[in-house]
Amino acid sequence: MTTLVQDLAQLAARYAGKRVIVTGGLGFVGSNLVHVLVGLGSDVTVVDSLVPDTGASRENLAGVEHAVHVCIADIGDDASLSPLVAECDIVFNLAARTSHLESVRDPLADLHANAGAQLSLLEVCRRENPAGRILYGSTRQIYGRPQYLPVDERHPVVPLDPNAVSKYAGERYHMLYGQIHGLPVCALRMTNTYGPRMRVIDARQNFVGLWLRLVDEGGGACGVRRRPAAPGPDLRRRRRRRAAARRRAQARRRQDLQRRRRRRQAAGARTVADRRAGARLLPARAVSKRAPRDRHRRVRRRLDEHPHDARLGPAGPAARGTRELDEVSARARAGIARVDGMTEVPFLDLARRIEAHRAKLEHAIGGVLDSGRFVAGAAVDGFEKAFAAYCGAAHAAGVGSGTDALTLALRAFEIGPGDEVITVANTCVPTVTGILGAGAAPVWSMPTR
Repeated sequence: MTTLVQDLAQLAARYAGKRVIVTGGLGFVGSNLVHVLVGLGSDVTVVDSLVPDTGASRENLAGVEHAVHVCIADIGDDASLSPLVAECDIVFNLAARTSHLESVRDPLADLHANAGAQLSLLEVCRRENPAGRILYGSTRQIYGRPQYLPVDERHPVVPLDPNAVSKYAGERYHMLYGQIHGLPVCALRMTNTYGPRMRVIDARQNFVGLWLRLVDEGGGACGVRRRPAAPGPDLRRRRRRRAAARRRAQARRRQDLQRRRRRRQAAGARTVADRRAGARLLPARAVSKRAPRDRHRRVRRRLDEHPHDARLGPAGPAARGTRELDEVSARARAGIARVDGMTEVPFLDLARRIEAHRAKLEHAIGGVLDSGRFVAGAAVDGFEKAFAAYCGAAHAAGVGSGTDALTLALRAFEIGPGDEVITVANTCVPTVTGILGAGAAPVWSMPTR
């Protein structure tokens, strides 16, 4: 107790009347430091930007708010920090972002707060008050997963997330300014701090606050109430009954599966037996697989061989079937057929269109067949001249397909490799094939009007 009193007396003598700046002084660690400094008699100025969801609040200074000067500003704001730093003796630099999850979501904002803004504050201190002492609040998180315990300053630095990287960068900036510019700098690597005014609604600052809240609410470290270590006899009996009920349910399910499997096997055996018996009893004609067209031809042949057979006469069943088949054939030739009692209308009736010009077509085709010229020849020459006259053109060239016509037309206009040809998106394949045949690239478009 005597040593503690002596230490407090030395602290009071050291900090009494000192002009102190606490950045991040409205947060958890900063506000607790402000309460101590006010108790020691220091002239305290708090600088905080009050970033939402970081735990910073004016309520953290309840009880000492009248003895503290509060400046709502970012430590990267030179205009606001310069007059304050010029008149201070000590700067406790605790302003930082501490959420590891938020650093993963927005690493650039985390880097600005923990490295860029820190460098700006150091420049202000170097320029306005190079003799003022600076204590930087760093974090043990820069070590990453411990490679040995206890962790000390010689432990390798292996950051595991952007927040740890940016905090380490801010710390190294402070140490570097101490080496290069002679600023009296010290870094304190804090780990899992807890106490009054800490954020306990979530784990943004550290997991200890959330853990303490869950414990205070009656749960375990994971918020789940634990069962008693030694269950009583009633609990054991309930467990045994539940286990027995599960075993009985499993046995019933196995029995049901076995019964269903036996029923399926018996049904399959009966089906196989029925099929075999039916194959033995049915006559060969009942299982004939000849098509109706073959049967029609067979009836026709028998009519020719036995013209006086009553069954094959005009009133016989065979003749009726033959007449029905002839009617169906006639309807098909006319372009209309009945399928399952419904009338099928053809999409395009070419036979009806050809019928009006049949004589001319047959004469022209016969002339080509008689000439023996199936490529070019007089017929093609005559067609090209007649088509050119009809179109009002000087010449016309007959080709083998519409694709060839598109390709030749594009080449006639000197369209080839390196050119693009616009066509509609719902075109047919030959259109695109003609464009590619000319060496051009198709560009699809969709008309809006």
